Amino acid sequence: MPELAAIYPYLIAGLIGFFVGLEREKAHPGDKALGVRTFLLLALLGAVAGGIDSTLVQGAIAVFSLTLIGVSYYSGHDRGLTTEFAAALVFTLGFTAHSQPLISALLGPLVALVLISKSPLHAWTRGLKLSELQAAILLLLLAITVWNLMPDRTLDPWNLFNPRKFGYIILVLATLEFSSYVLVKVWGPRVGHLVTGFLGGFVSSTAVTMSMARASKRKSSSADVAVAIAALTASLIELLGIVAFISWDLVANLLPSFLTAIIVGLVTVWRLRRQDHAHQMELKSPLDIKGVLRLSLFFMAVLMGVALAKDYFGSAGVMTVSLITGTMELHGLTMATATMHKYGQIETGLAYWSLLGAAIASFATKAGIARAVGSPAFARRYAASVLLISFGMGVAAWLAR
Repeated sequence: MPELAAIYPYLIAGLIGFFVGLEREKAHPGDKALGVRTFLLLALLGAVAGGIDSTLVQGAIAVFSLTLIGVSYYSGHDRGLTTEFAAALVFTLGFTAHSQPLISALLGPLVALVLISKSPLHAWTRGLKLSELQAAILLLLLAITVWNLMPDRTLDPWNLFNPRKFGYIILVLATLEFSSYVLVKVWGPRVGHLVTGFLGGFVSSTAVTMSMARASKRKSSSADVAVAIAALTASLIELLGIVAFISWDLVANLLPSFLTAIIVGLVTVWRLRRQDHAHQMELKSPLDIKGVLRLSLFFMAVLMGVALAKDYFGSAGVMTVSLITGTMELHGLTMATATMHKYGQIETGLAYWSLLGAAIASFATKAGIARAVGSPAFARRYAASVLLISFGMGVAAWLAR
């Protein structure tokens, strides 16, 4: 109904003014200048101004409203600007409720939410480290760069390296690393070390394994092994996510063996979890930008290495490169193999066995780290767990083929 539609802007403005004003009056009960009634009237005045077809009258109402807000600021005891800025924003949202009703309806509750969240926001900013703020800004710059500046075409002779698609992968990995760090920091001590280790595995399962191995030298516990295996399981989930992002056909082939390994890993963690008092594992960097850049260079090197090995040595060359690379960095090889499979440079079977072999090589490397850094008990438990996961993966691969 046209008549009813004409009321919507005023209804939106009224609700915005009411809830924001209610929050301000609750937050400052002694401030009589700008309360729920004032905010409600101010929002409605903005809606009236927005509905008038006269720029001169609209300007006059805006000046009048902003002047009253300014007078309220100078006549009040509290010299904070939050209430006055909120009042100006409420007037503006009421004004735009005619032309942009959806924007006004979304921003209004957001303003009230920001005002209500004063205490947790201040507590959060006090606990925020400079490195965490820098990481968030770098992640934002990376996203802007990928979306707007990277060319969307292949640049290499093999028609494999697409900067924008590669940038998307790096952005996903960086976001996952930063998000895992935040979740570990916020939830880790409260939800247990298993979850901390699992989330840490998305950042670096090798770092988690090394941390738990070192801790086992002081006091060995099956829970230390559970945390390390949880991190390894998370890295397998991340591997499947990377492949799915690049080549959906390949992930369908990988799913039986890798899903079996993930299930075996989770069952192993469940059996080892009896003593959840593992030593605290701390992720020191919220976003290892140098590590991300190293991964970029490593990915390009592996991509070209696998392509050259395929051209000169065939399948044997690809498998050799995969096994060697898997001992150092599994994610770079995963991206390279999935990319070559997507563009038809490697057949499905070869890509499948390359990633399977690389994953097992990665397991062996972590078992070696556990033996070199951890206690004998930790090394034995970890090796047995990794062997069980590898066996499950191998059996599933054999049955699937």
